Amino acid sequence: MQGNIEILVNKQESTSSIYEINSEFVSHFPEAERFDCKKKIVNCDTLSNILLKSSINDVDFIKIDV
Repeated sequence: MQGNIEILVNKQESTSSIYEINSEFVSHFPEAERFDCKKKIVNCDTLSNILLKSSINDVDFIKIDV
């Protein structure tokens, strides 16, 4: 996907998502405030486009933490 997409960055960044959090549901779990949105990011690009625009010519390995 290329273009604009809203990414909701939460207080605990590993819980960030493009989907809105169901506050009522997560309120039943410990430390529910970790899901509170602290900022929104809207720029998005494909990995292929980023590599084409950079000086990186060869990629042997990519680790993605999802």
